Amino acid sequence: MTNRSVFEALIVSAKKQGYDIIDAHWVDGYFVFETEKDTIVHFKVKQCKKWLFGMWFTNGDEQDKRTFIVFGQPENNIDKFKPTCSYFSYTSTADLTADEKEVEYNLNDACDKVFGPIRYDRNLAWTLHDGNFYPKNKLQAKWQLFSYQMYQLYQNFIGDVGIRNLEYGIVSYSGTFGKKYPFKGLVLFFKYLFNKKAKPYWNKL
Repeated sequence: MTNRSVFEALIVSAKKQGYDIIDAHWVDGYFVFETEKDTIVHFKVKQCKKWLFGMWFTNGDEQDKRTFIVFGQPENNIDKFKPTCSYFSYTSTADLTADEKEVEYNLNDACDKVFGPIRYDRNLAWTLHDGNFYPKNKLQAKWQLFSYQMYQLYQNFIGDVGIRNLEYGIVSYSGTFGKKYPFKGLVLFFKYLFNKKAKPYWNKL
């Protein structure tokens, strides 16, 4: 099976389990040393709002097998978008060049283990990804997300905001000589307002 055909099979498998994969696009390889095209695809799931997902393909040599990894991260808390930085990640055990039925089983498992917990409780999933710990109750999970969103709100409109990654809306915060001053975010916004190459994106809350 080709990488694209495996991803198409993931869409079908997800649909059977009540998930709609949307906004899929193939991207250039990074964080991995891949020379072939179509090894990384990013996408979203309609039932898992405000999360970004990825599917990576590893092209094995003679002593290794071709596999895939499905993973996801909350859009407002992405540092490095790769499986090793994701709490929800699934690595297939099937060889993509072997039995398609076994690949199908792995795709079903990937949907269940990656999409399932996020759809079940988005606050809990966010907390697990952020701190890699299990909250005491639902209220603590909601508070973790809420406090993070308030911090982002502060950074966006009062903190010293600098552009770091336009694709995901990630910004870095570094005060001038260690000092932060009010409304720097707004200053940067108007500064880059007419810049066609780079514009500051607010962090996603």
